[in-house]
Amino acid sequence: MNNLKKENVFNNEISHPSQMDICFSEKCNLDCDYCFVNKTSESVLDYKTIEKAIDTFYELSGNDKTITFTTSEPFIYPDLFVSSVNYIFKRAAEKGINISVVATTNGVAFDKKMQDFVSKMDERFTINFSLDGGAKSHGAHRKTRGGDGVNSFDLAWKNFKNFSLNKKRKCSMRVISTISPSEVGHLEENVNFMTSNNFPYIDLFPQMLTLWSEVDVRKLKKRLGVVIKKYNDNDKINFRLLNRLWGSSHYAKILLGADGNFYFFEWVLPLKEEDRKGFIIGDAGKIDLEKRKKLFDLLFLKLTKAVDDKCQTCEYGYICANPLPLYLWSVYNGKNFLEYFKNFCKIADVMIGSSKIIKNKNKLDDKKCQKHKGSKTC
Repeated sequence: MNNLKKENVFNNEISHPSQMDICFSEKCNLDCDYCFVNKTSESVLDYKTIEKAIDTFYELSGNDKTITFTTSEPFIYPDLFVSSVNYIFKRAAEKGINISVVATTNGVAFDKKMQDFVSKMDERFTINFSLDGGAKSHGAHRKTRGGDGVNSFDLAWKNFKNFSLNKKRKCSMRVISTISPSEVGHLEENVNFMTSNNFPYIDLFPQMLTLWSEVDVRKLKKRLGVVIKKYNDNDKINFRLLNRLWGSSHYAKILLGADGNFYFFEWVLPLKEEDRKGFIIGDAGKIDLEKRKKLFDLLFLKLTKAVDDKCQTCEYGYICANPLPLYLWSVYNGKNFLEYFKNFCKIADVMIGSSKIIKNKNKLDDKKCQKHKGSKTC
């Protein structure tokens, strides 16, 4: 299947985005060493701008929509988060829109007040917990901010654990777990930790903005095989291996940046603030979808040339889409794209091959999410 010109797959997502991410700010209470956000902006969204942007997004075609808070830590702005979520659902009800909301948190600021608010949300709301396993693996890359950053596990775990035990909770809950080369040997141990602590829904996502050695790639394949074999017949455990690969969900999502501008998709955030300006497609009151399409067409063309059409004939193209986020990150950060592209393909091959082993209930992940029909799991 043609990967870069997928007219029946991508064009609809690009021309009719069904998802929007709201980035309150690029500030964070952690300093995770694999975070892709450049953090050069000092801007913070205000509520009036968010209201206006939500109304603008709702005017786009399509009745099934998703709004996410996944590119920044939402709970360091608790009042802004509560007001935004309430407005999202209020306006969706008024306009007859089927809305899903997703928030991703590192857990440190997910205090009782926020837990109580989120627990009252219904099944249209999903809370994603960024958790890489037990204290050792989680703390290897997720440190608190500051020169002497410390392991954030204890700060986050008490909040994650309390929320998971809340029997009144109505919303959905998943773990987003990043697998790094340094911790890949502990994958089974980390998955066991999460499943034994009432976290049965887990997205496993390999760190992609780093170079994996051949040894570590083999470890990844082997450890994933062990994990899948152990849990494959357990209907209470749900793994997704592909949902965090750079699939077409990125093309269905526009970004409301902290500066109040709409960007053509969320992977402008690895760029410096100055470099992002060319990717603005409107302010909170207007979205230029024609410019969005032109930007994607131009970047797809550049990417096609950079990989010498290799993505065109890839048998897995319809699943992993293409490494456009990797291309933007590497070009604008002075990295060797082809070196990282080869690395990307090796990791994608392991993840896709492993996903094929999973029972049909999970095979190739959530098809509803892959088609972006307003799924709260995107």
